Amino acid sequence: MSTLEEHRFIVRHLNKIDPQHRRWYISTRQEDQNRWVNLGDNTNMLNLQEYFLRAQEPGELGGFDYKKDFLTYSYSYEESRWGFQPVFGHEEYLYICEMPIEVGSVILIILRTSANLLFNIFRRSNIS
Repeated sequence: MSTLEEHRFIVRHLNKIDPQHRRWYISTRQEDQNRWVNLGDNTNMLNLQEYFLRAQEPGELGGFDYKKDFLTYSYSYEESRWGFQPVFGHEEYLYICEMPIEVGSVILIILRTSANLLFNIFRRSNIS
């Protein structure tokens, strides 16, 4: 997650597919104070601080001996919006898989080809 456009795309998609407002991991890790890095391409998350939800849970506020080094997209009912929320990383949440658009196109082609092959095999077995 490195641009405002990517953030908006994810939020629009989550609004469509997740009316339960569950938490979703993204491939980002905190490297040091207020610096988050995308693990896929090692780019920094820049200019997205305003999209972090207000800290309200243990480990998000200063003065603790532990910190939350992983990020989720979470929904805040208090703020009425999706945003980034730090988590410890051992919790069981859903996961948003980030990949370059070119890779996504290849995967779609493979899935379509596989579906067509399965359909033809099924059709032939029913004809015989």
